[in-house]
Amino acid sequence: MMTIVERIEQRAKNMGAMMHRLGISPDAAYAGRQMSMAARRCSLCAHADQCQRWLATPGTDQAAWQAFCPNAVLFARLRH
Repeated sequence: MMTIVERIEQRAKNMGAMMHRLGISPDAAYAGRQMSMAARRCSLCAHADQCQRWLATPGTDQAAWQAFCPNAVLFARLRH
């Protein structure tokens, strides 16, 4: 079982990896309340294992993340 610190660290890594894979520039994205809320949603996400599996297999369905990511709407908007 993960400690709370390990859980927070893993979720933060997932969020960074997700943004990288989606082509979202951290410099452009990390501004204001939206990203604070996104980080909070990620830290509380019930789909962290699914997220990690998706991130670990680059050949998977490229749109699959939208079905499980609590930040799907924001990340989709930041991609464009």
